Amino acid sequence: MMNNNELAELIIEQANDAVIYADHQGNIQRWNDAASRLFGFSKAEILGKV
Repeated sequence: MMNNNELAELIIEQANDAVIYADHQGNIQRWNDAASRLFGFSKAEILGKV
């Protein structure tokens, strides 16, 4: 059985809509495949950026 964090990550990754999360300093912490398709940046290119 999955824990809540694993379930949340699975939902974010499989969402058809772009899901982007930035911390209080504006650093991008979450970026799903739909965000990559929409904006043209891979996770590797964008995670940790402001």
